[in-house]
Amino acid sequence: MSHEELSARDVFARITAFQQAAVRRQAERVVDFGEGFTALCPSFPYSYDHNLVVLTGDDAPDDVVELVESVLDRTGVEHRLVLAHSAPLGDAVAAALTGAGYGHTVHVVMRLTASAGPIGDPGEVRELSLDELRPGERAMWQERLPDAPDEVLDQLADRRVLRRACAEEVVFLGVRDEDGAVVAQADLYLDRGFGCAQIEDVRTSPAHRGRGLARAVLAECVRRAAEAGCPVTFLVADAEDWPRRFYERIGFETVGHTHLFLRFPG
Repeated sequence: MSHEELSARDVFARITAFQQAAVRRQAERVVDFGEGFTALCPSFPYSYDHNLVVLTGDDAPDDVVELVESVLDRTGVEHRLVLAHSAPLGDAVAAALTGAGYGHTVHVVMRLTASAGPIGDPGEVRELSLDELRPGERAMWQERLPDAPDEVLDQLADRRVLRRACAEEVVFLGVRDEDGAVVAQADLYLDRGFGCAQIEDVRTSPAHRGRGLARAVLAECVRRAAEAGCPVTFLVADAEDWPRRFYERIGFETVGHTHLFLRFPG
C-alpha cells in the first residue's frame, strides 16, 4: 500500500505506534500502567528524552499530576517529562500540568506527500559514525547550556548511542566541510515492520546555512526511505518554529499533533 492510499488518520496511528515502540526500545526499563507507560534509562539520568512518562489513548487520567508523581516515585528521576501522543489527550491534560509548573510544547507530525517534488542534491551526503558526530553534538549542548557541568554535556553528547535501538535500521547522515567537520546532518530510522521512515534531528551549522545542505540531507533520507520500501516517511517539528514552514514547502504535510510537558528539577 502506498502512502497515497493511507488516510491522515491511518498514517498518524501508524506513526504513533512506531514512536511508542521506539521509546520502549531505547529504554533500560519500561513500566506499564493503565494510562500509558514510563520509559527509564538510569545510565543517562540527564537525558530527559530517555526518562519520561508516555500517556496513550485519548482520555485524560483523573489526576494527571498525581499520576506522574506516583509512577516516577523512587525512580531517581528529578525532572518531569510527559508525552501525550494525541492532540485530544494533550489538550485534556494541558491545564492541569501547566498549572503544576510544566512548560508546554506542541509538535506537528508531518509526512512526505506523494506529490512532493525533488528536494535537493544528495551527492555530498555520507553516512557518519557516532565518533564523527560527537564533537559537534557536545559543542551544540555547550552552547545551549553554558553553565552545565562536563558530566551533563558528556552524557547528552553520548546518549545518541541509544538511538541505534529506535528501529530496524538506523543511519546517521551528513555533509562534511573541506576540513572534515560535520556541517549538516540528520538521523534516519527505517522500520519495515511499521512501514515507517522517520527523519530526525535535521541540523545545519549556522556558518553553512543557505547552501542547500539541509535539503541535500533530507533528499538522501527520502531516497533511502523509498529504497527501503517504507510507505510512510515522516518527521516531527515544533508547531511554532520556522522549520515547520520549510518542511511544508518541500512537500511535508501535517497529519497530527503531539504534546510535550516539561518541568525542570527543583
